[in-house]
Amino acid sequence: MKVNIGPYKNFWGHRQIVDLLKYVGVSAQKCDDIGDWLAETWVNKFLNQIYSKRKRKIKIRIDDYDIWNADHTMALIIHPILVKIRDSKPGSPFVDDEDVPENLRSTAAKPIENESDFDDLYHRRWEWVVDEMIYAFSTVLDEDFCDQYYDHETNFFNKEKYEELNNRANNGFRLFGKYYGGLWT
Repeated sequence: MKVNIGPYKNFWGHRQIVDLLKYVGVSAQKCDDIGDWLAETWVNKFLNQIYSKRKRKIKIRIDDYDIWNADHTMALIIHPILVKIRDSKPGSPFVDDEDVPENLRSTAAKPIENESDFDDLYHRRWEWVVDEMIYAFSTVLDEDFCDQYYDHETNFFNKEKYEELNNRANNGFRLFGKYYGGLWT
């Protein structure tokens, strides 16, 4: 497999051009007026047309051996992306209370003053969900994962431990599917 994905293309529209006028001393009100005027001219259509032609550079080659263990191949990419999301804390989508432990649910948070406010556990719910996704994908990458519930010396298989860890991993995969659209910055 070879993946080469370039950065997103910067958008330049009429507002971005008008913002440059502020650097030469044009007032904010005058910039807004010019921006409104430019929005109705050919300039805006022209800039949008140029942007629509600019594409992000994406080159992906999948080899035959990449699909033999596709879950592992994808985990090699997904796991570090999830870790980066967790560490950079770009933002938090809405998380259903049913998907987190009781101590993180909105019902456990301090009351909010305005309906449009987030409760004090809002971001922690998302952090918990991302951590569960990371755990799930780390189980795919961990070659010794099975050793957590199997004792080679006694030849004992701990079924309860297996079910506990397997259920947690499966829940992480379920959360990944459910909140896939929330993996943005």
